[in-house]
Amino acid sequence: YGIDAAPKASGDLFEQSEITLLIDIVYWFTNPHDKASLMRILRSPFVACSDETIRMIAGENFYIANVLDSGEWPSELPDADRRRLESLVELRDDLRWDREGSKTDLLNRIIRHAAFDAVVLTDEEGLRRYGNIWALTEIIDGWEDEELLPYREFVERLTRLRDRAGEGHEPDHTVAEVADPADENTVTLTTVHAAKGLEYPIVFLVDTFK
Repeated sequence: YGIDAAPKASGDLFEQSEITLLIDIVYWFTNPHDKASLMRILRSPFVACSDETIRMIAGENFYIANVLDSGEWPSELPDADRRRLESLVELRDDLRWDREGSKTDLLNRIIRHAAFDAVVLTDEEGLRRYGNIWALTEIIDGWEDEELLPYREFVERLTRLRDRAGEGHEPDHTVAEVADPADENTVTLTTVHAAKGLEYPIVFLVDTFK
């Protein structure tokens, strides 16, 4: 009907798949033999390896170097997977000396590496997921307002927030807004639970007969 709608942002930023993936990547940089984080990275749009290649890597105990340094890439596996793995390892190695610099710059280089922001925009919830990525960079900017974080502390903060989100706590950081809820020409879409205490002057309850 031509009415702008702003879904109320109420989820935890740190349980969104695009954010947990970026956390997996920065964690894996310092823990390259962590199987769980590497498995999620390989299956994600960031690398998107085939199941056959992932099974081969699992057979090498998730040591990517063993796979790439073996001499010959198995002919039955997609050659594109080899290039993606090489690119992932090159990214990790390239950023090794930049980890103690600006963490926002580091994250931006990771995002640009696979055009990850463009990838998330193809999703049905693309605008919100895109906003979530840049909300994360703003949070990191705030952490480094006065001084740069050591890389290990940076990773620990991110993983702690991700783990806290997974435990069902009230979010410290909500997902990004994709429209301005303060605009008087915009209708806010929200659940009854999330609307408590907000004192909207007009409320429509929809689908109450289901």
